[in-house]
Amino acid sequence: MTLEIGHNLFGRRLAVVDYVMPGYDLSIEAARIFDSNPECEGLWLVNHGLFTFGDTAQQSYARMIAFAALAEDYLASHGATLAQEPGSDPASAASDAFSARLQQAIAQSDGGWSDTSVDFRTSPQIRTIVDQPSLVLALQRGTVTPDHVIRLKPFPLVVPADATVDAIAEALTDFAARYRNYFELGADRAPEPKIMLDPLPRLVLVPGLGLFGIGKRAGEAEIVADLAMQMLRIVCAAERYGRFTPLPPLRLFEMEYWSLEQAKLKKV
Repeated sequence: MTLEIGHNLFGRRLAVVDYVMPGYDLSIEAARIFDSNPECEGLWLVNHGLFTFGDTAQQSYARMIAFAALAEDYLASHGATLAQEPGSDPASAASDAFSARLQQAIAQSDGGWSDTSVDFRTSPQIRTIVDQPSLVLALQRGTVTPDHVIRLKPFPLVVPADATVDAIAEALTDFAARYRNYFELGADRAPEPKIMLDPLPRLVLVPGLGLFGIGKRAGEAEIVADLAMQMLRIVCAAERYGRFTPLPPLRLFEMEYWSLEQAKLKKV
């Protein structure tokens, strides 16, 4: 939803805080915007989310529900309703075979894992999305939240369903090169030295089959798959309304390599 539409929809009830990296700078900017708009009932933090407040917790909660309902109704009137999260159909012989080839290719890749957990998700809705090249391209623009970028990487790997182990290995090499370029561009602009994380993908989109979340442990792969299913719904709704526009790569890099975000991964 664009800022112009946001202003028209919420009026002066919400004050807009332009994107700022999380931390003290964001809290200072939010306080400044609030002081300039003392009658507002909430703050819309661009690329972060919505905060509401009131004299009581109940009033704050009611305002959150009201603003969310306004946004949902507006999007629904423009054909961009957020679809219900699809369930997942059982795995098939084809998906099991692909999973085995994927695990073998990862084990053989430079810096790969000897043991890789895979969480496969598929349904008619998921396959409809991953089978559309335009939506697959949209999904490669970036992620929807900080949790997505630290757990899914800034973009997914896309591989044909009939890819051999060698073909998947080649795709992993290409992915690593793209990720390394992303890292180097971000690290060159970082205020302190950064150490590159492993360049393996976490989300694999396979047209005709579905999506595969991968991780060193089953819990990691499950979280990736859960977040991926959520992301598919959001990106599709954004594309129906206009264009999915995530943070640019350098901003995604800041989030992925922020120590407070990386600390979350240690809890899995």
